[in-house]
Amino acid sequence: MSQCQYCGEHRSNCICMRTISDLAEQFEVPTDTDTGKIAEGIGRRLFKTTESGVTFAYDHRNRTVHIGAYCEGFDGELDGQSLTFPFTLDEFRDVVSEVDRVGCEVWDATHGCEECPESVEYPGYHMISAGCEACKGEGVIL
Repeated sequence: MSQCQYCGEHRSNCICMRTISDLAEQFEVPTDTDTGKIAEGIGRRLFKTTESGVTFAYDHRNRTVHIGAYCEGFDGELDGQSLTFPFTLDEFRDVVSEVDRVGCEVWDATHGCEECPESVEYPGYHMISAGCEACKGEGVIL
């Protein structure tokens, strides 16, 4: 079979991620181990290479990966997104970017100093204010 059954591209041009091992190869994670360790490796890479430190989980029964939004120091729950194999690398990157953006937005909305304005969306938190004299727009660093 010379064409991918998912994207229709010739196998040599196919960018479909059909298995967790296909995805691991894109992140230079060793694939000579069990799927749990492969997923951990992908998760470490994503956490280190995204601004907010997104999370990664793999459900082998449903052939699904879940990318979770993360914001250190925020106690609320953040939504993530899931993809079911097969998917393209571009689809995966788009989901990671969107989820990372959410984590960063929550950080900006919840990590201002006491002098920054209180967050309307997240009561009890202060949003980072670029014009704040106290923190100079840096907010609170954990």
